[in-house]
Amino acid sequence: APVMGKAIAHIRQELPSVVRLKEGGRRKEKVVVAYSGKRGAYAEQAISRYFDAADCESLAVDSFAEIFQSVIDGKADYGMVPIENSLAGSVYQNYDNFTRYEDVSIVGAVTLNIRHALLGVKGATLAGVRQVYSHPQALSQSKKFLDAHRDWTQVESLSTATAAEFVARSGSKENAAIASPLNAPLYGLDLLAEDIEDDPGNFTRFVVIQSNSA
Repeated sequence: APVMGKAIAHIRQELPSVVRLKEGGRRKEKVVVAYSGKRGAYAEQAISRYFDAADCESLAVDSFAEIFQSVIDGKADYGMVPIENSLAGSVYQNYDNFTRYEDVSIVGAVTLNIRHALLGVKGATLAGVRQVYSHPQALSQSKKFLDAHRDWTQVESLSTATAAEFVARSGSKENAAIASPLNAPLYGLDLLAEDIEDDPGNFTRFVVIQSNSA
């Protein structure tokens, strides 16, 4: 209830700080937006969707809690935080973070259509996969696909992009990652299967947070 109260009180569609970047006809320093994961994470895509790419810089951190702390400490002007998925439900960890970090407010929101793909190293095949890595939410959202491959070991990762990066570094054809298809060119991976989410109507709602002292 406290979190929803914050959302109703503070949510809006445009951020004044972004508008201020262009005041006086001169471009000011870019705003920094923190997100959890690695390059290519869905949260980074949400940042690109919400902000003008020319006006912001993405800051990757290692956990949802670090997003909140980075905003409070001033390392980031804003944070991009997932709070709800149409298939897997609420991201309760972030609801807890809103209770824990009381000095932040929700100042915007964006909804992103989530398309999952299975990614492997060059030359990998579905038949050769033994381990699949991804964020717990992505594993849950791809349950039907994974149920058809019960011999695979599922390994949880910090984010989908973290999983893609790990698979690329491992160099093993037995490892695969569930992540955005956009991660394939980023990490030099092959698309082994596309649109593996349980439902094409798979959307994640992200909120933009800002420190109350900003």
